[in-house]
Formats: sequence, structure tokens, C-alpha cells
Amino acid sequence: MPIRTIRDVDNLTWKKMREISTRKKIRMGKLLEEMTSSYSEKEGKEWWEWLKNRKPSLTEKEADEMLEFAKKLRKEPGYRDFNF
Repeated sequence: MPIRTIRDVDNLTWKKMREISTRKKIRMGKLLEEMTSSYSEKEGKEWWEWLKNRKPSLTEKEADEMLEFAKKLRKEPGYRDFNF
């Protein structure tokens, strides 16, 4: 496995990571893998919690009105429907 370099890791952070990896009896690479996946999961959960607890920006009526307006605009001449 190739050796990687992480820039700008201060001595205190490096020491803490070494202590954790020693305590868990795993290699630094495995520890970093666990840390990043746990961070990603936590970040995703926080995002969904924020979305769940957020009030909608539009009412159902406003959203329906916007959809109807968009449909009407698309029927006008000169509208080009790009299918990306």
C-alpha cells in the first residue's frame, strides 16, 4: 500500500490520533477511514434533521400555482425544452 502524506497536521492532533489508534489497536489508516466514515454519517444525519424540522418555503397552493405557471410558459412559442 502506498504511503500518503497529510499536510498541516499539527503535533497535538497527530499525537491524539496515535493515542487513539494505539488504544483501539488499529493502524492509522484504518483509524482515519473510521473517522471519515463516521463524520460523513453524522454530517448526513444533521442535514436530514435540519430538513425534517424546517418549515416549507411555499404553501401547497403556492407550489401548485408555480407549477401551473411554468407549464403555461413552456407552451409559449420560442420555448426550448432541453433534455439534459
